Amino acid sequence: MYDAIVIGARCAGAATAMLLARRGHKVLLLERGDIPSDIHQGHFIHKHGPKRLAEWGLLERVVATNCPPITAHLTDFGDFPLIGRDVQVENVAWGYAPRRRQLGQVLVEAAVEAGVELRPNFLVDSFLWDVNQEDTNRFIMAREGMVPPEEFFNPENQQRILSNAGLVLPLQQDSTGGACRF
Repeated sequence: MYDAIVIGARCAGAATAMLLARRGHKVLLLERGDIPSDIHQGHFIHKHGPKRLAEWGLLERVVATNCPPITAHLTDFGDFPLIGRDVQVENVAWGYAPRRRQLGQVLVEAAVEAGVELRPNFLVDSFLWDVNQEDTNRFIMAREGMVPPEEFFNPENQQRILSNAGLVLPLQQDSTGGACRF
């Protein structure tokens, strides 16, 4: 029995699985394709992202994939450019642009090191689930992030929500009773 099943071992899924495992949860991470992904794309990690990678102990591993820090920023509003140089937040460069393959590899390895069970090449094509509306300990969460309980439990919405499902995580109802969040 797993505390959480994360569907999709790309950047968001691998990071979610890693964080859950680091908090002591038993996590299963499923990915329909190979790990790491061979998609030729990159990511631009900025704002709070580099600081979080540093806090997770992964920033140096990302940098070691031949991903230098980005410390300059140019914004051009047409009349004049604004240039920021040596931009850092708490001694961490404000941005990094790793290749998707390398970032995915770092995150999946960190998830497995944290105790996540990984199953690559595992296609999830349907869900079998049983949720009692009063039971808030198990829930299938949608990629939308926050789904009002009445919307989720409406049978007309379940197929759309489940077809976009990203995570199986505990449900927490906010203090207003108006939304569920993961």
